Amino acid sequence: MELTDNQKERIIDVFQNAKFQTKDRFIFQTETPEDKKYLESIYLGVFKKKLNPGCGACSLVMLNFLRIKVGLPSLVNDSGKGLYKKRIYICKGCDRLNSLGTNCKECGCLIHIKARFKIFKCPLGKWKNV
Repeated sequence: MELTDNQKERIIDVFQNAKFQTKDRFIFQTETPEDKKYLESIYLGVFKKKLNPGCGACSLVMLNFLRIKVGLPSLVNDSGKGLYKKRIYICKGCDRLNSLGTNCKECGCLIHIKARFKIFKCPLGKWKNV
């Protein structure tokens, strides 16, 4: 799906007025709830996939994709394959991983997304030494 000029302008406006926090966890706050719903609807239109509303990693992937799509810089750096594999290995051995092997029961995040970004930390501190 290609974005129209009007969609691109609105996305840029939303980002210019939004607040980000990435120190301990990722938080994204728009001026209005409608702005956030608009971004989610554009993302859904592209990927045909809803986001886990409580997952900061899912939100970050969506926002990063939209920023790049409209020519804005990325919010974060990818963790790289080595770090990603180490994090996934740790998660796969954790008793807080759900029975499907996809979500952390502690934070609710999809591990294959959360492990991709350097800014995210394991809520149990298991990624500290990687």
